[in-house]
Amino acid sequence: MAVKGLKEETAKKWISENNRSWLEYDLTPDASRLVERLRCRVCSDERVRALRNYSNSFVEGITGSGMKKDNVKKHSRTEMHVKAIALSRGVKRTLSEIYSSTPLGKAFKKSNSDEESRVSKLIEISYMVAKEELPFSKFPSVCKTEKRHKVPLGTKYINEEKCSEFTTSIGQAFEDELVQELNQSPYITILTDGSTDASVRQSLKQTIIDAFQELGVKNMQNKLVGLCCDGASVNMGRNRGLAALLRQDSPWSQEASRTLAEVLGRLLGSKTYRMGSSRDWCYWTLLWPKNKESLTEFGKEELLQVKTHFDGLFQLHSVRTDALESEFTEMKLFWYSNLSHLSRADFWSAGYSILKTQYPNLLHVFIVLKLLPVSNAKVERAFSFMRRVKSDWRNSLSESTLNHLLRIDIDGPDFDDFDPSASVNMFFSDKVTRSGPAGVAGPSTS
Repeated sequence: MAVKGLKEETAKKWISENNRSWLEYDLTPDASRLVERLRCRVCSDERVRALRNYSNSFVEGITGSGMKKDNVKKHSRTEMHVKAIALSRGVKRTLSEIYSSTPLGKAFKKSNSDEESRVSKLIEISYMVAKEELPFSKFPSVCKTEKRHKVPLGTKYINEEKCSEFTTSIGQAFEDELVQELNQSPYITILTDGSTDASVRQSLKQTIIDAFQELGVKNMQNKLVGLCCDGASVNMGRNRGLAALLRQDSPWSQEASRTLAEVLGRLLGSKTYRMGSSRDWCYWTLLWPKNKESLTEFGKEELLQVKTHFDGLFQLHSVRTDALESEFTEMKLFWYSNLSHLSRADFWSAGYSILKTQYPNLLHVFIVLKLLPVSNAKVERAFSFMRRVKSDWRNSLSESTLNHLLRIDIDGPDFDDFDPSASVNMFFSDKVTRSGPAGVAGPSTS
């Protein structure tokens, strides 16, 4: 019958494709070397038989016209086969996984999924309230308007207290992301402002160190590139100012200065390096020499100054400073031969990936240059934000809530780019903590 159609060579080919080592076959008793039966080795596990969708077709083996490649593919995608593969590999299911596979568990999972969807929408509304610097009291009104538009928000979380909790979850999610970036980054720069009392110099330094340690960022001194602050003596005093105290542990750290701006201006290819303008990083190639010989010599003196100043910092990060000049020359010539036709923005949009793969030591130089303190405007904006938000009508805002609002306003993305998923996870993880031990609900705050 149809057995004559499936050769042993074909069955072997099916087995070798996509690593189907679980597929076995029996040959006919004659010398034709034709396949009589195909079966699945792993699905014969007794533990699989209890599944609701269990089928014994590939356990007993398929024969005749059923021995088709398409049927083999379909079987490999069945829930029964996937679980059998997991069992064969010794994958242990957790109690939660076992429970979620039961009818009650599936219903509970769907209920949780619906609640997560509602909370995600509510967190987006809370983010808008914070980003627009609105009081929490506006949250219920916005939610009621959305409900009139048939948005499923429920009734459980629509109050001012929950808006504050949502804001906390957003702020904590942002903080976790910041801590991760700080730990992964080899270098940092500090912006500070606000103190004019000379008696707090040493305590101000310790406050900065403690703040990093509380975030879990250790050895801040070994990452510090520079400090940006106002010109008050408590910050910029020659011997006992904050900058001088930080240089005791990080002697290479740099505060913004006109001399530095001039050095950067030449190194980065701009006659006037405007401190504080992020657009300058797109203009590095603007005035690079178009002559190959001149380009080879361009920036060597300025690179030497940067290398000398930050030599101690580079040594801490295992940078081969002896290779910087050659890598800088090779990078310029690579630009000259392959990328000089690109616009400045297009070149530097890919510039860091080029540096990372081809000029790893020079990459550290450009990261340090980008982190050099150039403007304290962001701190001034933070003060303006605090004056607007912590008004006479909101004077009871806690320090932590104010920090979360500040982080959202200053560092949060535009509303269209905000992804609430991390904040949703943060909210429900905090909710479990608030519920008390062993899942016993704690006191309600709503």
